[in-house]
Amino acid sequence: MKPVRARLRGDSGYSQNNSSLGATAWRYLKNAPKPIVYKIDIGAHPVSVCGVADCDIMSAMGFLNTYLVWLEWPEKCFRADDGDIRFFRSLVPRGSRVVRAKSERAFLKALPSATHAVVWHFRKEWYPRAPKLRVLATPAAGRELVAWRDAPAGVKVHFGAFHGPIIAETVLGFLLAWTRGFFWKGPMWPRAALAEHCGDLEGTTAVIAGFGRIGRAIAVRLEQFGVSCFGLTRHGVFSGSKGRTPLPSGSRASFLRHADWFIMALPSDTGTDDFLDARLIRRLPK
Repeated sequence: MKPVRARLRGDSGYSQNNSSLGATAWRYLKNAPKPIVYKIDIGAHPVSVCGVADCDIMSAMGFLNTYLVWLEWPEKCFRADDGDIRFFRSLVPRGSRVVRAKSERAFLKALPSATHAVVWHFRKEWYPRAPKLRVLATPAAGRELVAWRDAPAGVKVHFGAFHGPIIAETVLGFLLAWTRGFFWKGPMWPRAALAEHCGDLEGTTAVIAGFGRIGRAIAVRLEQFGVSCFGLTRHGVFSGSKGRTPLPSGSRASFLRHADWFIMALPSDTGTDDFLDARLIRRLPK
């Protein structure tokens, strides 16, 4: 925010010159006993704000944020409902605006005034329509729906980072179901038929392709059930959820041959193209 020369006058006779509308002036406005008429002169552009609270003055000065929320999706669980919006309003600074858009048309109409946008997807051609935008956030972990590489200078793009435990428990549930024969088609729990297909999860080995937040969260959950985990990335192979140093390059073939589970936790962008190729697949056990 650029410093401004400003004079604030109230009908109580208070006057304050401050190069940055500093704490003294704002403390006075916040604690004023009643709404008063303020005259704000910024250089050659006077602005009169009558009978308003301090947050309205700050809004007129462009100090407050406008949060534009457009989280609509065919499945209800991915849509922001009224309760979500109320909770969101409780989190933002007092006096900020929270605008909910329920369609792309409504979103684009409100976009020019948004300082923050919370979306599932954002196209690169929308950036010029958002001159005030400073923060673009999405709950999604994947990056394919947001044109983050095209964000102009001054716009920070944030992706969801809370998915690890959720996906890890989903993977764990799948592995437990598989080892106990829950995917068997036919009568429920046919013991004779399942006898040769059930096994123990403990003591098995999992190879996790992609070892970022989600991949490591999966490893943490599986290790609690006695599964040995290896993370496979373009930078090398990592042993265990806490592994930070890649293993020697020659070890990849050996642990792939002993993998009981091969778990894909790769981001859905072009950076992972051809990561799982024929050569890697041939190393997995048949």
